[in-house]
Formats: sequence, structure tokens, C-alpha cells
Amino acid sequence: MKVLFGGSRFIFWMLAPILVLFAFSFPFLSVEWSPMVVALVVVLDAIALLLAVGLYNPQRNEWALRMITRLVFTAYLAYVVVEVRSGKPLLLTGSHGEESLRNALLGLLLIGWPCIKFTLSGFDGWKKEDQDHPVNRD
Repeated sequence: MKVLFGGSRFIFWMLAPILVLFAFSFPFLSVEWSPMVVALVVVLDAIALLLAVGLYNPQRNEWALRMITRLVFTAYLAYVVVEVRSGKPLLLTGSHGEESLRNALLGLLLIGWPCIKFTLSGFDGWKKEDQDHPVNRD
């Protein structure tokens, strides 16, 4: 985690141009526009730009990383709501790739829960890692 979000200039300069290019070119890739497509484009563009800002200085721009995790949690929560409203039963069998209430709940539990946890409490792992492995400056 510290390697990716440790403020490395190399990581930032390798990923930021790709993220910004994606954010500006992605709207031109859609052929048909619907409310769902517009929402998807806006959310993915926001995630790309927020990730670029967050990678620039992760400690100072932790708010951007929190916004990304908030969007991911909201997407999984919406997925669960859509599956519940569709009236699909909770099947314990089936493909891992198909839309189902089981997959929605698993995604909310395995991906959404850590995202909302980070959104609400932040990440203090940098402080904890520095305390566990102090740097000898002699």
C-alpha cells in the first residue's frame, strides 16, 4: 500500500497521464447515450481524475482517495438494491460472472465494506509502518 500511495513521483508520472487521457477520451467512446451511460461516464471520469489527484500527494489529498472509495461503496450498494428490487432469489449456485443477489452481497461485503471503512476512518497505515520500522538517521 505504501508503494502505490506513498507519494512516489514515478508512480504518479506513469499513471496520471493515462488517467487524465482516459477521463477526457472516455466520453467520446460511447455510441448511444442513455441516463445509465451518462452516469457511468461521469462516475468513471470522476474516479480517474480523483485517482490522479490522490496519487499526486496521497497524504495531503486523502480526501480524493476517500471520494473514490465512497463511489465504489455506493456502486455496490446500488447493485444490491437493484438485485433486491428485481425480486431475484438468493441462489448459492451459479456463475461468478452473472448478475445475482449473491454476487451483489459478496461484492458489498468483500469490496464495499473495506471501501466504506476507509472512507469513514481514513488510512493511518503510514504512521503505523513508520512506528514499526523507524528509520535510523545516524
